[in-house]
Amino acid sequence: MAHVCLANWIQHETLNTHCQSLVKFELVHTSEMPIVDYANRIFQYTNTSDSTYIIALIYIKRLLQNTTNAFISKTNAHKLMLLSCLLATKYIEDVPYNNAQWARVGGFSLAELNSLELYMLSAMQWRLYVSQQEVEHVSRLHFQDPEGLPARS
Repeated sequence: MAHVCLANWIQHETLNTHCQSLVKFELVHTSEMPIVDYANRIFQYTNTSDSTYIIALIYIKRLLQNTTNAFISKTNAHKLMLLSCLLATKYIEDVPYNNAQWARVGGFSLAELNSLELYMLSAMQWRLYVSQQEVEHVSRLHFQDPEGLPARS
């Protein structure tokens, strides 16, 4: 269920314009797949834990905080979700899927995924560590709403 909460938060934060400061994450066209369906696809094919989605949200927030004029758009939401889940999985899972598998799940080339991974890590200043207190705070704030709709931060 955490993957749906992450998708709902992304959908809630999404603006209807392009984000020039995250141009590497922009799709040429808006994805035909709704973000909740994309989250379900990631969940189905990667078998990631709920903690992955909580940490993925923290990573997206870090990226947005560290990038001037950055926001989630309809043309970057899918890549942001995929990359944040990939990084979170690599950080917390004992045996994460390799990037080729993630590229297939996400519908992107391996070269593009690798490039985006490095870009996101650099933009986050390679800060992957997440304290237990931060996980608990974000979990309470965004993943505990009984209607599944996250609170706007």
